[in-house]
Amino acid sequence: MKPLLFLLCVGILLWTVKECKALHSYPQDSTIIELQSYHPPTITRELSHRRPLLIMNVIVPTYSFESLVKENPGYILEDGGSMKMFDTCLTHDMSIYKHEGLYKTLIHDPHVIEWSRLFEDWFSYNSRTYLSLYKGFHTIPAYPCHHNYLLVGVLSGSAILYLIHPTHKEDIQQAQQQQIVDAHESNDSLKKWSQKIVLKPGSLCVIPSDWWYFYECKGDVLVYHHEIDSYFTYLYNLLR
Repeated sequence: MKPLLFLLCVGILLWTVKECKALHSYPQDSTIIELQSYHPPTITRELSHRRPLLIMNVIVPTYSFESLVKENPGYILEDGGSMKMFDTCLTHDMSIYKHEGLYKTLIHDPHVIEWSRLFEDWFSYNSRTYLSLYKGFHTIPAYPCHHNYLLVGVLSGSAILYLIHPTHKEDIQQAQQQQIVDAHESNDSLKKWSQKIVLKPGSLCVIPSDWWYFYECKGDVLVYHHEIDSYFTYLYNLLR
């Protein structure tokens, strides 16, 4: 029994090392693969190339700030430790990044829920979905994808998404250290390494591990995020 248990542990360890190593396997060029429809088997096949995917012609329900407030008139929004009525987003500039409670409370359309199942298989783990909410002009700092995949889409309005190849990691970190205070100014200095995608309702972007991203938006914008790991990569992704 003990030898079998030992072999099982060794097998799990080797498979974990293999999966974690695969997260850092990416092509040397920055080509983005464009798919003209949401077809899960094709998406799964293209994921093996470790390139960002831009999926077009996705069915997206009609969302707006007004409709969400109307459907949830008494919702109290927690933002950075403060509590506010959700309807304040109709009259004030607002920037809320990756709020899990907002997604769970406000988004119930089966088409959107189906997106979160795109990467599901028997060893998927830590599947989490968020909603970001913006009113006015806002930009987020550049982040690396520290999950197996990150899926980003716009439910209302539009956003300009910038993707940067992992080989520019040191350039990005140096630029951010030089311009710590102003995220917008820091992002401007990163655009020379970026590829730009205009995200509108009907398009989704799959960002593989290690690719960097940031986006800018203006007006009333709802941004969908879905991130996922596996049983083999969860701890590694959590620690890095």
